[in-house]
Amino acid sequence: MAWESIVEEWHGNVTTEAITEAVQLANRALFDHLDKYVLGYEMA
Repeated sequence: MAWESIVEEWHGNVTTEAITEAVQLANRALFDHLDKYVLGYEMA
């Protein structure tokens, strides 16, 4: 989904900067715990 669409759906109450931060935090959380999410994957 385009970030502009998210901003529009939230009537401007969510900024693209906030979406960027949320995506970065989710990405970091995923990679920090990747071994718990992917079966058969070993961290190097």
